[in-house]
Amino acid sequence: MGSAVRRLKHVDLCVEVFTNQGPVFGVLRNADRKGIEAIAEEVSDLDAKGKAGLLTPEESSGGTLAISDLSDFGVKNSTPLVFNNQAGTIAIGAVQQSAKIDGDDLKVQNTLFLTLSCDHRHVDGAVGAQWMKHMKKFVENPVSMLL
Repeated sequence: MGSAVRRLKHVDLCVEVFTNQGPVFGVLRNADRKGIEAIAEEVSDLDAKGKAGLLTPEESSGGTLAISDLSDFGVKNSTPLVFNNQAGTIAIGAVQQSAKIDGDDLKVQNTLFLTLSCDHRHVDGAVGAQWMKHMKKFVENPVSMLL
C-alpha cells in the first residue's frame, strides 16, 4: 500500500453473528449505497443465515469495517479485534443508565459506549478518532443522518 491514501469505492460492512459454535461474520455489501430499511432487512437476513450456519463464502468473506454488537450480553464496552485485513472494528456496548450533573440538578441519562479499533496499515488512528467524533453526533441525534 505504501504511503498513498486509497479511497474505497464502496463500503462492505461485516456484521458479527454470535452462534453456539462461536462468532461468524456476514458481509453487507455496498452498505454506503443502501437506505436504513434495506440495511436493517439485510442484517436480519445475515443474522438468521449465520445462526443457521447457512452463510455462503461470498456472504461471509471480505469487508471494509466490522461491527460487533455486544449489547445483548449486557457488555458495557470492549476492545474489538480487527480481522481479515479489514480497516477496523466497532464494538457496540449495552445502553446503561448513568448520572449526569446539569447545573445544580442530578439527572439520569442513557449512555452507550462505542469502541473503534483500527488497523493502522489502513486507517490512521487520528482519522479513526475524527470518524468516531462524527459517529457520536449521529448516535446522539439520529435524524441528522437523514439530512
